Amino acid sequence: MRRGLLLVFVVLLTFTLSSVPVEAKITWKFGHLANEQHIWHKTALKFAELVKAKTGGEIEIVVYPNEQLGKEMELLNMIQAGTADLTISGESMQNWAPKA
Repeated sequence: MRRGLLLVFVVLLTFTLSSVPVEAKITWKFGHLANEQHIWHKTALKFAELVKAKTGGEIEIVVYPNEQLGKEMELLNMIQAGTADLTISGESMQNWAPKA
């Protein structure tokens, strides 16, 4: 009898714990070289706001202006390495995509 109750308790506990929602929030780093008054920065902030709204807060984008994450080429290398996620790039991108 005790063993049966223990088994029922373990099964119920397993189902209860497996149904608890896990918050899967994703944070992306968005670095660029422009200052806070530049249109690139304002656009990056608007993009971050829209992504957060459209994903219900599941994806948050943190914007780093003024080369805070590094210069343009460093930032492109960081994206390749997976330590940054987004950037706005100009001519430096031609090293990876000549048609860009």
